[in-house]
Formats: sequence, structure tokens, C-alpha cells
Amino acid sequence: PTNPIDAGMFKFCSTCKKCAEVCPSSSINKASEPSWDCVTGPWNNPGIKGFKNNYASCFKYWLQGDTFGCGICQGSCVFTKFDNASVHEVGQCHRCYYISLIPS
Repeated sequence: PTNPIDAGMFKFCSTCKKCAEVCPSSSINKASEPSWDCVTGPWNNPGIKGFKNNYASCFKYWLQGDTFGCGICQGSCVFTKFDNASVHEVGQCHRCYYISLIPS
């Protein structure tokens, strides 16, 4: 396997934190830095660096509602907006610029 690349996701998420702010069960970690620690269980991907969430409290909140599931965090994340988020437009703009530099 190849080594992971730094695409700036950790930096973006550590400054954004919209998902953690809107989480009604406070299940999303508000840490400023990703961690290697597996805090609440094996579902937090042991051995993988990331922002660890408490899926047990998240799932418990899901079960309390009238419908199965919440998804408020997903609705707040710019990376779930695909073409409707400015972060994607910036990435596409840079890609198009560099592609235009390739001689035909």
C-alpha cells in the first residue's frame, strides 16, 4: 500500500468543527488535533489517526427520536455538499488552472 497524503483534511476539520457544534448528543469530539487513540471502542478504527467520536452515545440518541437516525452532523459538513460547497469549487479551480498549463 502507498503512504497517505496530506490533503489538508485534518487542518480543515480541526478549524471548522461544525459537525461537533451541531451534534445534539455531543458525540463528536471537539479536539483540535486528530488522535491515534481508540477512545470508545473498535468502531473508532484502532491504529488510524483521526477525530474519534462516541458512537455509543450517538446511537443511543438515534434510538430516542421519532425516526431512526439523526444525520445533523452530516448535513452540516461542507464535504457532503459535493458541487454546492465553495471548498470543492476552489479545488476544481486549481485543478483546471494546472490542467490548462499542460501543453497540448
